[in-house]
Amino acid sequence: MHKHYKNPSLWDNILQFRPSGIRVKPGTYFPALVAITQTSIVGSRKRFLTLRECARLQSFPDTFQPDVIEAQAYKQFGNSVNVETVKIFAKYMFGDKNILKKYSVQSSIIPVNFLEIVKEFPEEIIENKDIVNANDLDPKKNLLVSLVKNDTIKMLLDGSINIYYTGKKFPSTVALNHLYYFMPYRKGKGIRDLYYIKVARIGSKHEVHPESDPNDLRLVFEIEFVNQLFSDYKPIRLAIWETFTDTTLEKILQIS
Repeated sequence: MHKHYKNPSLWDNILQFRPSGIRVKPGTYFPALVAITQTSIVGSRKRFLTLRECARLQSFPDTFQPDVIEAQAYKQFGNSVNVETVKIFAKYMFGDKNILKKYSVQSSIIPVNFLEIVKEFPEEIIENKDIVNANDLDPKKNLLVSLVKNDTIKMLLDGSINIYYTGKKFPSTVALNHLYYFMPYRKGKGIRDLYYIKVARIGSKHEVHPESDPNDLRLVFEIEFVNQLFSDYKPIRLAIWETFTDTTLEKILQIS
C-alpha cells in the first residue's frame, strides 16, 4: 500500500484483475495497457479506465476516434505503442539532429589520447602492404568514413595530396590497427570515392605547414585512390560525433 495513506485501502490504487490475481499499483502511474479484457480500474473513482484516458496514456490526440466497439477499442489501445515514443524513434532513425544529440550514446565516446598512442606506436600504427586494385576488393575489411572539407576532397581527387589529417579529436571506439579502407564524406552530398590506407600514424600538420604547431597531434592517413565506388554521392549517417562512421566495405556496398 502507499506509505502516505494513514488508513490504506485497495481503492487508493490502480487495480487490474489478472488470472494470477489482483495487480495493485500506486495511483501515481498506470500499468501497461494490455490487449485483453483486463482494463485497469481507477480505484479512487471506483470505475474502469475510459477509452479517452487510454488514448491519452498512449499520446493519441483528443481528435482520435477509437473503434465503435468498446471491447475492440480497448484491445487496440493495448496493442498500440505510445505515439510520442514512436515519433522520437522515427526522428532518431531518420537523422533529426536535435533528437540524435539528446538520445545518442555517441556523446559518451572518449577521444583517443594521441600522446599515449605515439608512445606505443612511435612510427606507424598500421602499415598495409597489400597491393589493392579495383577488381580485388575485400568486403570484410574495415572502412572508415570521415567528414572532409570540400577543398581537401578536391585535392585528393586531383592527386595533389595523398595524405589526410583528422581533426583534433578521434573516437576511441575505432580499432586503429584494423583500418584498411577510407572514404571521405563530402558535406551535403555523402560518400563516393574509395581509398586504401597504406599507413596510419600519429603526426601533425607541421609536416606540410611549417607555421602549424608541431605539438598539435593528429591521426594521419597516407592513402591511395582505389576507385569511384558509386556513380554519384551516397548520403549516409555519420554515426560518431556527426563526423565519423566505423564500418566495413561490405556494409557500404549494401547501400542502394
